[in-house]
Amino acid sequence: VSKAYGTNLVKSIAKVGKPTETQSPADRMQWLKPLAFSVLFIFVGVAYFMARLGWSFSKALYFCVVTITTVGYGDFYPIDSASKLFIVAYVICAISAIATYLSGVVEGVIEKQAEHLTNALSRQFDVEQGKEEPEEGIFTEAIQSLAFFTLIFVIGVGFFVFGQKQSLVNALYLTTISSSTVGYGDLTIEHTARAELFTSVWLVFSTIGLAKVIGDFSAAFAAKKQQRFIDSVLETALTSTGDFQQVDSDNDGRITKAEFLVSMLERMDLVQKNDLDDILGRFDELDLDGSGYVDRSEVK
Repeated sequence: VSKAYGTNLVKSIAKVGKPTETQSPADRMQWLKPLAFSVLFIFVGVAYFMARLGWSFSKALYFCVVTITTVGYGDFYPIDSASKLFIVAYVICAISAIATYLSGVVEGVIEKQAEHLTNALSRQFDVEQGKEEPEEGIFTEAIQSLAFFTLIFVIGVGFFVFGQKQSLVNALYLTTISSSTVGYGDLTIEHTARAELFTSVWLVFSTIGLAKVIGDFSAAFAAKKQQRFIDSVLETALTSTGDFQQVDSDNDGRITKAEFLVSMLERMDLVQKNDLDDILGRFDELDLDGSGYVDRSEVK
């Protein structure tokens, strides 16, 4: 790899895939679409059960939220064949909506791992240039999610103790089986409009909040494990003559930053050699005069 690629190319490759601080409209739409679908979906169910079974708005909303979050207390259920057939379709669509949210959580896990991986490489070159980046706390976001969920959990316990006159043990029990979507059905709320509306909102935040805690901590532990692997690869780099020759791809007796970067990316399984060959091959096609640079005059 030619020296002409230089430090800027090294940093550019190292930072590929790094999440930007602002989301593009397309990124926002990935969250808005399932959110809009879920809100619409809930109110379709609310309208059906109000019209078909004569339930109040709060009771229908409570039932739909309990269904779509898969808590399923069992205190309300369809009683006629038409409602049962409606529920069959409703539950299938509900699970699909939840799967969309879970896929968003998984995408977030992947993005966080990629960010920590690329930060490690980028930091190596920034240190060399005298610009050391402060290391981010891997568990910061997970701890923030846990703090948010703890607040929601305490609010739930408080509601069941003071608003529903449950014992502290029963309140802790009901809050836990609700947040985790277990929903045994042995304990439920006292059905007033106020309680049903509160539970409808609280269940959404508690179930999604717990899922986010699990996702964030999974991402943090995975990132920590990957960081150890990266540190191991970097610490053992160029520790033998054979290793030097392997990194020195053009066999000129010197290793450029670009050669070192390519070797590290391959060893960390962040990129395949075929992909690198394709990228560099495309660069050579653009570099019409073979100077090792692409001038503006060469870009048509």
